[in-house]
Amino acid sequence: MTDEEFINSGRKLPPFPLDTLTLEILEKSLDVTIDNRPDGEFTLSQFLEFMSGFEHKQARDTGETIDGIPVYLHPDQRYTESDVIRALVGQVLKSRNQTEDGAGQ
Repeated sequence: MTDEEFINSGRKLPPFPLDTLTLEILEKSLDVTIDNRPDGEFTLSQFLEFMSGFEHKQARDTGETIDGIPVYLHPDQRYTESDVIRALVGQVLKSRNQTEDGAGQ
């Protein structure tokens, strides 16, 4: 299987969820760093991996490195900061449209 086939063989994710619990954990994760991580709390990157169902063991080593760090490919999508921003912007615009539509009645 080629690298491109491997990457495209994985599971695709729905838009990032915006329920209250997810947003609360997301907000907390913004203040957590690897160096300052209370027990049971995620950094933003760890939280996005968790929400994606990401499993490192499914990754495939490409045999390449960048600055001495191995490069891996993974077939499943992962949520990124951009996915979160897209979901939040979409929700804000939807809320504004509903407010504007309701204000004219």
